[in-house]
Amino acid sequence: MAYRTQDSWSSDYDYLIDLGHQIQSKIKESDQRGGASQLSREISQLIREYERGIQSLRQHIKQRSFSERERSRRQKKIDELSERLMEFKRSQVLNRNPFDDDMESHSHSGRTGPGLGQRLTVDDIKTQQQQIIAEQDRGLDAISDALRRQQRIGFAIQDEVVEHNVLIDDISRGTTRVDARVQRETERIEHTRRKEKTWCTCVLWTMVIILAIAIIVVGVVPKP
Repeated sequence: MAYRTQDSWSSDYDYLIDLGHQIQSKIKESDQRGGASQLSREISQLIREYERGIQSLRQHIKQRSFSERERSRRQKKIDELSERLMEFKRSQVLNRNPFDDDMESHSHSGRTGPGLGQRLTVDDIKTQQQQIIAEQDRGLDAISDALRRQQRIGFAIQDEVVEHNVLIDDISRGTTRVDARVQRETERIEHTRRKEKTWCTCVLWTMVIILAIAIIVVGVVPKP
C-alpha cells in the first residue's frame, strides 16, 4: 500500500476498509481449512499491512491542519479501524497453528534444528493474550480521547446556541417595541382622520344651512 504525501486520507481509508474485508475473508477461509499454514502467513502479512495503514492515517491527521469537527470525524474512523485490528489479531491468535508460529520464528532468525515443531507453552499464550489486552487498552484510550473531543465540540455548539437564543430574544423584544409604536401611530392617524372628517361635515352642513336661508330670504323679500 503506497501512502501519498497529498491529502489522500479518504482513498487510503477506503483501501483499509477493503483490506479489512479481505482479511476477514481469509480468516473465515482459514477456519474452514483448519488454520492452513499458507493462509496463516498471508493473514499475518495482511494484518501487518493493515496496522501500518492505521499508523499512516494517524500520522496524517497529526501533520495536517483540520477543523476540530473534521479531526474528530477522522479520529473516530481510525478508532473503528483499530477495533477491527484488535478483532483480527484476536482471531489470528485463536486460529493460529503453534507449529507454524515456531516455523515462522525460526525462518526469521535463520535457525534450524531441534525444536522446530515445539508448541507454544502456557506462558507464551498468556504473553500473547497480555499483548492483545494491552493493544485493546490503547484502542480504548484512543476512543476515550475521541469522546472527550466530541464532548468539547458539543459544549462549544451549546454555547453558540445559547448566544443565538439571546440574539433572537433581543430581536423579538425589538420587534415587539416597533409593533407597539406602529400601533400607536396608526391609532393617532385614525383619530386625526375622524376629527378631520367630522370638521368637514360640520362645515358642509353650515354652508348648506346658510345657502338655504339665503334662498328663503330672497324668495320672501318682495321685489321693488
